[in-house]
Amino acid sequence: MPDVLLAVTLFGSGGSPQLCGPAMVKTTPAHQLRRIIGCFCRWAGVQPESVVFHSVDGRALTPEATVAELSLSSGHAITAAAAFTLLDVEDSELAALTSGLMG
Repeated sequence: MPDVLLAVTLFGSGGSPQLCGPAMVKTTPAHQLRRIIGCFCRWAGVQPESVVFHSVDGRALTPEATVAELSLSSGHAITAAAAFTLLDVEDSELAALTSGLMG
């Protein structure tokens, strides 16, 4: 079976900005999307159950389906959406953390 190369990009849920990627994921037509999700999520540092995958046309992708069943081929892009929290560490907080570790 020939390899399939997919581009996967992670966005925050609700149309939030891009969080990471794109990552090129090499797979085969026989692999379930679940395997691609697991591989990408390990790389991105997110829990697979927190991510929903879509084709670029907005079609939800079923994790149990294979790449072939989803009609994905090399060059297709997949988007992933995940809820996230943005933590903003101010200089004073960072300084307090640093001095606490050093002293």
